[in-house]
Amino acid sequence: MTPGKRAEYWSANLRLLAILLTIWFIVSFGFGILLVEPLNTIMLGGYPLGFWFAQQGSIYIFVALIFIYAVSMNTLDNKFDVGEDSTSSTPYQSGSDDMQSLHSPAQPSKHAQYWSENLRLLAILLTIWFVVSFGFGILLVEPLNAIMLGGYPLGFWFAQQGSIYIFVVLIFVYATAMNRLDKKYDFGEE
Repeated sequence: MTPGKRAEYWSANLRLLAILLTIWFIVSFGFGILLVEPLNTIMLGGYPLGFWFAQQGSIYIFVALIFIYAVSMNTLDNKFDVGEDSTSSTPYQSGSDDMQSLHSPAQPSKHAQYWSENLRLLAILLTIWFVVSFGFGILLVEPLNAIMLGGYPLGFWFAQQGSIYIFVVLIFVYATAMNRLDKKYDFGEE
């Protein structure tokens, strides 16, 4: 890649990051703090929308923006011919020769199985997170408030902290599971 193309690539990357982080800032700070009172006049699942943005909405938007970033970066990588499926004469460098086998036409079924298992894992973990954050933190907050945890109602705890703790735990579960999956399909970094 020429220095001019490299600068153009990174400029586009930084512009995308700036746009997505601005959206997240507006949602989390703007809707969750600055505009919480006007938004509280709108109900979502029986709860004020401002409350929802302050508790869960900004996290959901953040996760959605991660997926948007991944898709957008794949498009950008392909545009500049630096993606994993690049046809450029300089192959994609990941620090491992194993990445070349990931995209080799000789192993499409292995690649498809790997991504199928990855997506299944993601679906399971995001479903768990959705049930905990939206289900326990909003929909089931009243019945859960009958149970006390450390002197606080359990529903309140899920809305305030629990869903965030579960999300962090799920990140570690995902990282561990993906390390095993990488080894299973011999796509590891080492």
